[in-house]
Amino acid sequence: MKNIKSIVVALLVAAGIIGFNSCDVTNISDVILQITVDFDPIFEDKMVPDSSIDFTDLNDYETYRDNKDKIEDATILHFNYRIDELRTENNMDIDSIVFESVNFYLIPTTFNGSRIPGQRYKLGEFKNLHVSDYYKTAKHIIEVPSELGNLISEQIKKSPYFVVVTEYSGLVGENVDNKFDYIKSHMDMVLRIRTN
Repeated sequence: MKNIKSIVVALLVAAGIIGFNSCDVTNISDVILQITVDFDPIFEDKMVPDSSIDFTDLNDYETYRDNKDKIEDATILHFNYRIDELRTENNMDIDSIVFESVNFYLIPTTFNGSRIPGQRYKLGEFKNLHVSDYYKTAKHIIEVPSELGNLISEQIKKSPYFVVVTEYSGLVGENVDNKFDYIKSHMDMVLRIRTN
């Protein structure tokens, strides 16, 4: 009886090995990758309204470099924003600084940072942005609509270069200090890339 059980187990193991070895794993065509792209724009010695710009080259990211020729599509999953440091000319209290709006744009560029005419994608607009809500605390602020995501996806397949523009409006209130010594912020955009 033990011999029969041993033979049955051996046959099942052999069948499993043969079956596994005959599986064709080359039919798995899509690979999903994720890249977190970091931006550290500095808004320095400016009056609001004005903007800060941060240039990005996706070739700086190994996952992109290794897969750029195989990209089928790319999706922006989300976009996070925080303010690391900020100082106004007259040292306004952080709790009292509220921007009427802050807008974020992605603009494709050439390798040297020259903007591609007619290409400007608005990632989001935020009204009454309280600096204290974003001070040293990253917030998930943007879910990019799929239609816009598709346009950006096509652009990323064509060129790895772009700038992210942060447009700061004027401040809410009267007698506010519109002159900033600096605003140091950090953003990260999470891209999901499907390759073949």
